[in-house]
Amino acid sequence: MPGAALLGVSNAILFYFFGNWFFTSAFLRTARSLTGAEDSSVPILWAFFTAVLVGMVASSRQRRAFRPVRPSADQLARHFLGGGLMGFGAALVPGGNDSLVLGGIPGLSPHAIPAYAAIIGGIFLALAVMRSIGGRIPPIDCSGDICASD
Repeated sequence: MPGAALLGVSNAILFYFFGNWFFTSAFLRTARSLTGAEDSSVPILWAFFTAVLVGMVASSRQRRAFRPVRPSADQLARHFLGGGLMGFGAALVPGGNDSLVLGGIPGLSPHAIPAYAAIIGGIFLALAVMRSIGGRIPPIDCSGDICASD
């Protein structure tokens, strides 16, 4: 619980000073600035984005879970197909997971809860289809702050 409170307070402070600071905003605001629109927050957004990436790598290295692998051609094709389907789904949802969870739902935005329910429904449907065609869905074990699959 204290960790969640720290995240919530940190998000509130960042939102107060920088507005929508989520990592996706770095890409959007950079694209806008390329069209000539002035946005002095772009460098700090990229600093936040870099900090998030460094934190993820540092966390996985600390847990000894950082294992870069070279995917096969088959795996690459599946990853691109899955990413394309996720991108299509993301285009249907206003915002994204970060915007909905960190901004929309706490801000009581009327579209956020139905959109998030649609995301959860889509995940459920994808898992149900996987199970129906014989795909293996590995169990996920979460204990403490770490979740791992088989």
